[in-house]
Amino acid sequence: MASIVQQVVGKPTQPGVVNHVSSVLDIAFAHDCTASMSSYIDTARRNIRNIVEKIVSSEKSDVQLALVDYRDHPQQENTFVTRPHDFSTSVSTMRKRLEGEITLRL
Repeated sequence: MASIVQQVVGKPTQPGVVNHVSSVLDIAFAHDCTASMSSYIDTARRNIRNIVEKIVSSEKSDVQLALVDYRDHPQQENTFVTRPHDFSTSVSTMRKRLEGEITLRL
């Protein structure tokens, strides 16, 4: 079937590389805080911290970081399903946001 499509449509082409001259890099992390993910949450937090520290220390652009916590919850509970944290250039702010998530999952 694929060969028929290639004969009719032709071989797909790879898009060219675009040179970005922006001096700002925006990175947003989506973080699953669902109770069923509790065994993975600490590892995810640690990985996000490591990624943030590596990128900020090696990147020549201005880096802005955001975090969106999400989870499911029972109907009777009045806490968050999604909790977005706006972009910030502060690594310490990102760390605090990740640490703040601990109390909400217990």
